Amino acid sequence: QGKGVTLSHNWGVGVKLRGSVNSQTSSPCLGKLDSSTSRSAHSSRLSRDKKIAKSLAIIVCVFAICWAPYTLLMIIRAACRGQCIQHHWYEVTFWLLWLNSAINPFLYPLCHSSFRRAFSK
Repeated sequence: QGKGVTLSHNWGVGVKLRGSVNSQTSSPCLGKLDSSTSRSAHSSRLSRDKKIAKSLAIIVCVFAICWAPYTLLMIIRAACRGQCIQHHWYEVTFWLLWLNSAINPFLYPLCHSSFRRAFSK
């Protein structure tokens, strides 16, 4: 009964809670934390996780949009030994790579508040 339960999150942050385990429901009774506090903590964590997932999705999609054409073109170029694609398409896809590099310093602060604070400093 005197043992604590450690709850940890994916980012290495651990919280030590004291309480007892109800054997009938097999769910921990978290001592001083009431259900409304627990629900609001879960709700805020879920909201934060959704924001992080959305930010990550935006960043990955922009990366894929900028890099996929170049990668695909290089695979096709290797397969046909550089004879089947017009040269201007290589330049267009190459400039997409530079566009991705130009967008990143603005995209990261837009998607995440800690980047925004560091960028403003």
